[in-house]
Amino acid sequence: MTGSDAAEASGDNVWTFALGSGAAGTWSAATNLGNTMTAGAGFLVYVFADNDYDGTDDLPKTLSVSGSENSGNVTYPASGSISANQYGLAGNPYYTTIDWDDVTKTNVEGTVYVYNDAKSGGAGYINWNGSSGDLTNGLIAPFQGFWVQATSSGSGTIQVQTADKATSAGTFYRMVDIDEEGSMYFEFSTSDGGYDKVWFSFNSDGDKDKDTRDAYKLMPLMASSRLLAMSYSDEHSLDINNLPFSNDTDINTALDVMSLNLEESNYTLLSSDVTATWDISQLPDHIEMALVDQATGDVIHLDHMSSYSFSTEQEAGFSAVYDNAVASYPVSDSPRFMVQLSYGALDSDVKEALPKRYGLSPVYPNPFNPSATVQFDIKDWSRVTLDVYDIKGALVESLLDRKLTPGSHRYTWQPSSISAGGYFLRLTTLDEIFTQKVTYVK
Repeated sequence: MTGSDAAEASGDNVWTFALGSGAAGTWSAATNLGNTMTAGAGFLVYVFADNDYDGTDDLPKTLSVSGSENSGNVTYPASGSISANQYGLAGNPYYTTIDWDDVTKTNVEGTVYVYNDAKSGGAGYINWNGSSGDLTNGLIAPFQGFWVQATSSGSGTIQVQTADKATSAGTFYRMVDIDEEGSMYFEFSTSDGGYDKVWFSFNSDGDKDKDTRDAYKLMPLMASSRLLAMSYSDEHSLDINNLPFSNDTDINTALDVMSLNLEESNYTLLSSDVTATWDISQLPDHIEMALVDQATGDVIHLDHMSSYSFSTEQEAGFSAVYDNAVASYPVSDSPRFMVQLSYGALDSDVKEALPKRYGLSPVYPNPFNPSATVQFDIKDWSRVTLDVYDIKGALVESLLDRKLTPGSHRYTWQPSSISAGGYFLRLTTLDEIFTQKVTYVK
């Protein structure tokens, strides 16, 4: 490559992405590092571990830029457009973080994808759909490349404006408008470091079928063994499944977990012990979720339990190779789980008064059998634990340990393996600890 440190070398390691006319785009190796790059267009760089041929890895490497920062608004693509349902590789043209939510989109889906080689569980894509995802708040780093997808209408473009530069974080107030949005996520892990995560978001424009805020579960640029988790919708594998904020009927949606082992150019599915956890602190109050293990018949109510252990199944796999620059994982005919969502009635009030102090309400009923309702108030973002102790002070059960949003929260405690008698519930917040005696009868 002209202009490189080893112009005679045969291994390409810088590629640009050429959009296809009515078809998927293609990678093209850069031939001259002296060529001017198009503002707003992304490119791919493979970094060699040993770039001075001395037998010692030189990682980590720093990619630097020189010259003047781009100014003014930048449109991608600079000419033409992205064909229907196809992807384009854009890039942040500024030396400042930009906010995806502020980027002007024309016939482009609402989800953005960024490749993260250091992603937990193995290199892969992180994303943001305007309200949920691991690309926190949709903030795209200076000069970061990112994928966008045109809608089925085609002629997709985006415009990054100087006004899209992110400058500050938001401010919390004691009275808030109730936005019609929410989210939750599942995390899956194995003892040998396997990890993956699946999001569910809830918005007024959400749909049980494919919608513009859904994020595909994209295959990595370089295949490797990994733990894989994804949900399904309309024969698509999803990393973020965007669903309705309110709905007249309950919704069931499939979720799958696989332990992938790379053998040459194919993935095989192994049996592995997996632990599932979840965060429902941002789940709208009127929605209840349960996880149904279709292999065992277990039904896990997410507000009653904090984790679930299972083993993935050993099955035939699929190819780790794909033809286009971007591809999503194939859909399985027999997903391991079904996620059940039950919708309650929405409060017609558009305002919610937040608590001014932490508090634990009287447990009801007390004495109780088979379950008791624990209601408490959180005035600020706080990690909250809810534990059960016997009368000797020994820890019997940990019911809750997660960060919660300001507001009133409710937990249903349904003991399964304790004796009848007196117990103490202890609620621990950021600033205060509350204790209450309860009696379990049989």
